[in-house]
Amino acid sequence: MFAGMRTFRAPQHNIVVTFILWTEECYSCTRSLGTWVGTKSKMTELLKQRCEACNADAPKVSDEELRDLIKQIPCWAANVRDGILMLEREFGFKNFKQAMAFSVQVGMLAEAEGHHPEITTEWGKVRVTWWSHKIKGLHRNDFICAAKTDRLFI
Repeated sequence: MFAGMRTFRAPQHNIVVTFILWTEECYSCTRSLGTWVGTKSKMTELLKQRCEACNADAPKVSDEELRDLIKQIPCWAANVRDGILMLEREFGFKNFKQAMAFSVQVGMLAEAEGHHPEITTEWGKVRVTWWSHKIKGLHRNDFICAAKTDRLFI
């Protein structure tokens, strides 16, 4: 459920950011909230981590790692697009302003982590897609950022 908004200003950087505050009841996921709550402690492990620098020869997640990590972010789907495995999730909002504010938050997260997703903002929804461009697939960084994106939404 939407709980309100807060605006923070950083005039020295010419930035104004509006944060959307949510209660846990608003968590929109095609899977049940109970499933998400059960994985919260594992997701917390991802939340504590930071992205590491990724170069072109960094290893992609293995099939076994993928099975384990995807369980920690149950609302995300692993999809193949243009032959590249990516994490994707759509977030729902009441209007464009809320969707845009969330997109800005995801952008700020991406800058802080040094890892950048595809963010598609439309009226009432935002689709976020994480993958590691240099390795053309999924790295642990993508799961860390997906978990941190979920935290922004809740």
